[in-house]
Amino acid sequence: MKYRQIKMATITTALFSWGMLCLAQGINTTGPWGPQPEMHPASEQKSTRELPFRSWQFQNDNLNIEELITAAPDFGVNNIQLSHDQVMFAHKLLSHPDKIKRFNTYIELAHSKSMTVHVWTHEFAGIPPEVTREKNWFDKPAVWDLLDKRYTKLFEVMPDLDGVVLTFHETEIKVFDVKSKLPLAERVAKLINHLHAVCKKSEKTLVVRTFAYEPKEVEGIAKAFAMIDPDIVLMSKCVPHDWEIFYPHNLSIGRYSDRKHIIEFDPGAEFYGKGHVPYLYPEYLHFRLQYARARNTYGYVARVERQGDNPPAVPGIGKNSGLNEINLYAMKRFSEDPSVTPDQVWKEYMGKRVGSGPHVEPLIEAMKLTDDVLNRCYFMLGCWYNNHSKLPGKGYADSHIQYMRKWNAAYDPVCARLKNPDARTVVEVFRESAESVTLAQRALGKLNEARKAGLPDKHFKVYEEQLTKLLATAKTWEQHRNAYILEKSGISKPSGKRPFPVGGPPRIAHDAQHSE
Repeated sequence: MKYRQIKMATITTALFSWGMLCLAQGINTTGPWGPQPEMHPASEQKSTRELPFRSWQFQNDNLNIEELITAAPDFGVNNIQLSHDQVMFAHKLLSHPDKIKRFNTYIELAHSKSMTVHVWTHEFAGIPPEVTREKNWFDKPAVWDLLDKRYTKLFEVMPDLDGVVLTFHETEIKVFDVKSKLPLAERVAKLINHLHAVCKKSEKTLVVRTFAYEPKEVEGIAKAFAMIDPDIVLMSKCVPHDWEIFYPHNLSIGRYSDRKHIIEFDPGAEFYGKGHVPYLYPEYLHFRLQYARARNTYGYVARVERQGDNPPAVPGIGKNSGLNEINLYAMKRFSEDPSVTPDQVWKEYMGKRVGSGPHVEPLIEAMKLTDDVLNRCYFMLGCWYNNHSKLPGKGYADSHIQYMRKWNAAYDPVCARLKNPDARTVVEVFRESAESVTLAQRALGKLNEARKAGLPDKHFKVYEEQLTKLLATAKTWEQHRNAYILEKSGISKPSGKRPFPVGGPPRIAHDAQHSE
């Protein structure tokens, strides 16, 4: 029986039953975000009140970048990063003179607004076969001479570029895999120091990302930082791998608290709806940034969009843009002052959007539920389930659910049960799916309360469209998730017993009488 072919009647009946049970017991919303082991203790030196480095990252080559650059200063941004569809490889950028000309225009505009500009690059890439066919080519002068010429040329054709962001993964040749007499950390350090020397000669900044797929790779990068120039800026995602909301904090944060370290966030919502449905999470951003602040972070980088036809969080930039604008506003406020709270952000932002009055509080309550809804759609009992905000195939879901085990041992029991789900696990997934729908319905109810309290009709219609789409998303995902877990378990439907407490992250409070 294929999980995409489960009959809708069975799904609907089961979901209704468990949805009623959820309503009867009540649902606790918004955080925390799973068990969070502390990787490194808070440092003696804390971040300054206002973070010095505040960056937006642009990925889409089809957006109006000039408009995005013009909007950035209003959010306190002082740096721009061009990446992904804009640029991934320095050697490829050098073969596109039209793009170089366009980038120089962006740089000129950004500088006029007191912002610096960095471009991404991935190494190793574009290394000719005559170099790589040599035994232990990493240790030979030819590859380093090639990189010298490549980046010297880049800085010649883009003389006002302020710096380069180096990434080791998702490239043609990974430094983790090359044959060399040097161990991993020393290989990473050699690549960093060599590229830094080229940058320094041209008075450019080098930023080094810690992103990798495996803990041993992240560890190799982290160890390399003890062997590199202290002027080099470090850059890490707030989580150790990709944008799984329940991952632990990135283990690189705080490891070298005496160095400039910037933290990457994803208001562009690659795994949270890609800007097509609202995913508003000031509480989460505050949670992650406060952790980094206690370990002397130098600043942040915010992805404002995710390529393709996905609308950016910045309003006024194309169709349907700006749904997640509050996340960018939250980053602005949290980076200005560590005492600012998520509740302050909500009140300030919504006050600017819809004015003051008794309608503001129920509107905030409605929109605060958006991340709770989608967290229950996209992450199964806290584990990775969604395919970059798309419904996953069975093979994708089977493999990615288990990724949590790499980064947080607390999830071992949950991952094991999702691999071979028993009746308890099926009930837990059904319950979580039903909660997503219940919360989306509750959000629409709160929106109606806001309307009765005086929310102007023009604003009501905007938020009603967003929350209606959110409810449709929840209903689609509940069918998919539940069909998946039923097919995987071989159970025709959940038992009629009371639901077990939800496993995984402790997001939902339950009375003792519901424990089994």
